[in-house]
Amino acid sequence: MLDAAREEYYFQYFERRFSAVLRKQYGYDRTLTQWNDHVATSCEEVLTLIDLVIIDVAGEDAAAIPSFLQRRPKSKEISA
Repeated sequence: MLDAAREEYYFQYFERRFSAVLRKQYGYDRTLTQWNDHVATSCEEVLTLIDLVIIDVAGEDAAAIPSFLQRRPKSKEISA
């Protein structure tokens, strides 16, 4: 469970992580909120981005990546 007193910290941290993945994977140099409001065209694009962030957070530790993401094809792309 997340600590409600630290909710602001969590949001800022995850906003930065999402933005970093958007920059690294797709060259999109704006915030997650801007991408979601102006670029994302489907729920599938958003879910793909979430999957990429999970993999990025897990880093090199393959055991930390959920098995459903390890089996998912890596050919999906997100509009930038």
